[in-house]
Amino acid sequence: MPENTPVRSDGEQVGTVYDLLGSHEEDIFHGIVVQLKSKGRRVFVPADDVAALTASHVDVSLSAGELGALRSTPTSASSSWAWRAPAQARGLGQREDR
Repeated sequence: MPENTPVRSDGEQVGTVYDLLGSHEEDIFHGIVVQLKSKGRRVFVPADDVAALTASHVDVSLSAGELGALRSTPTSASSSWAWRAPAQARGLGQREDR
């Protein structure tokens, strides 16, 4: 999936795909990093909250407000880091109000 693929919530674009997280070796999908449209920051959306992955877009089950409440991902995270060390990504998608 190319970067900048639209990410939608309730049919409205809320951002773009910045990265996919998982393990090629284990054929596991952990989730996506979304570049939010409204806040200009990146958040991790766990696989359980990804409703659909297509060639043209990604649908998430979280509302725009719920996405906005997610913590920002570390700016130093990269694709190679995420694919090699998915356990280090734990906690990225936790809401700030918890």
